[in-house]
Amino acid sequence: MAILKDAWQLYNSLTLCDDSKKGVRTELRRWELHLSHLEQREISSIKKLDLARLRCHLEKKNLSPQTIYHCLSLLRRVLYTAKEYELSDTKLPSFPMPKVKNQRYRFLSIDEANMLITCLSNRKFFSSMLWRDLTVVSLNTGLRPNELFNLRRCHISLKNKIIYVAESKNGDSRYIKMKPIVASICQKHLPASREALLFHKENGESFTQAGSPFRRAVKLCRFNEDITDPLYKVVFYTLRHTFASSLVM
Repeated sequence: MAILKDAWQLYNSLTLCDDSKKGVRTELRRWELHLSHLEQREISSIKKLDLARLRCHLEKKNLSPQTIYHCLSLLRRVLYTAKEYELSDTKLPSFPMPKVKNQRYRFLSIDEANMLITCLSNRKFFSSMLWRDLTVVSLNTGLRPNELFNLRRCHISLKNKIIYVAESKNGDSRYIKMKPIVASICQKHLPASREALLFHKENGESFTQAGSPFRRAVKLCRFNEDITDPLYKVVFYTLRHTFASSLVM
């Protein structure tokens, strides 16, 4: 009888190869951290009750509803791949997916955005202007954090004032027109190598989340004081929301 490990290896070899490098790393890590303990289970033995127990197990790890959703969705894709390629003919159970509420409501006013930029520009608190530059680019382009963090020289055309986004959330590519301030910052950080990252850590690796300088600036600006609902807190993604809100206004 086929076990879940067989299904995962099949999915890994046939499906993950079509994903971006970042997507592959994310899926591998998600499986290793949250689902690998199920690998020895026979596929035919996995029932709806097991999935409900898995969801409870993930909730006890204090994972967000979004992360739990992604874990269950990955397991569902693995099982569907096993069925599609006849590794198992077991009828698949329905999945108890959590409701995800992740729409952020907070955006910065013009004064707040200027306050944040001024704070990040203060050499008394910050030795590097990197997160000031990242903040300005985000506010003026609306790039998602992962899109911004993974920009490379090959995605930037200073001649045409264009940013090419190769891996958007929905899988489509798109072009963004650069404002003069964005073009100036991109030119400042432009690496020599075509494939090198535009913005990166000191060791050359890409960021996966907002760095401590940004979080410190938010704290210094007191944006999140007395805010308990995470959907109303200022995070790096708030900058994208601010860009979209400014277009509407």
